[in-house]
Amino acid sequence: SHRAWMLYWNDFAALEAWARAEPHTLWWREAVERMRGRGDLGVYHEAYLVPRAGIESIYVDAPAIGLLAFADAAESDGLLTTARGRLSASSISTTRSG
Repeated sequence: SHRAWMLYWNDFAALEAWARAEPHTLWWREAVERMRGRGDLGVYHEAYLVPRAGIESIYVDAPAIGLLAFADAAESDGLLTTARGRLSASSISTTRSG
């Protein structure tokens, strides 16, 4: 059986505060003990610091989950109808390789 969690944080300080508090510290201690003792549990962890201007999430008839749970939403209109417009031309390279 496999399980996955995706967690979103407003900033690194919020992530760090959560990681150093219960219940995370209790879960992590139990996980380390299990990995060392029984060897039947593995953990894969990634963290990314991504500027808000470099993120795009599209929701169509979907509940406010993921990034929309704490970010502002905008209707797709005008420049917002394309990925280039939504992410802004200034943050996207327009050069082609090759």
